[in-house]
Amino acid sequence: MEEKKQSDKHIDIVGTEIERKAKEEEREKEHTDNEIKYFESSCCPMGWRDIQMAINLAKQYGKEDPSGWLKENLDNYIDSTEAKLEDCDIGYIAYDAILQEVRNEIIEIIEFDICNDANFYTHGNYMCSSIDHSEQDTEKLTEVIQHSDASKQREILENEVIKEFLDEIGIEINAWMV
Repeated sequence: MEEKKQSDKHIDIVGTEIERKAKEEEREKEHTDNEIKYFESSCCPMGWRDIQMAINLAKQYGKEDPSGWLKENLDNYIDSTEAKLEDCDIGYIAYDAILQEVRNEIIEIIEFDICNDANFYTHGNYMCSSIDHSEQDTEKLTEVIQHSDASKQREILENEVIKEFLDEIGIEINAWMV
């Protein structure tokens, strides 16, 4: 009987030691995870919600490598503006890259510049960034597309980036497309 009590006591001590080591390992892992997060945030001054919005926008517009696309556009923005990383609005950069892509595609198809012939522009406000425009801009773009020949309208309809843009700005293409 005395042997059983001693055996049970040994099992309790071993069990407690295992639990203590597991808790210590968990605390160490948590500490390491926190240090990694701190390091990441010190290297990337952008908020995670801003980054999340920009990544979701890239996915919405069909970018196959959203983070790579975003990084490329961030690098291009820094190179062209000489801005510091901590001064960059990643939401603005993402929307502006989309707007420029759409602008170029529309110019190529129907020779209409949505930024100069209408007044579409990027409104930067971090995770609340957007493509800004007036109702008149939307009406003007709609009118130009509607008065384009059928083959140009089909090109617009077949271009996924333009279709997403038109949907985002409230133009229902199925109501009038050929």
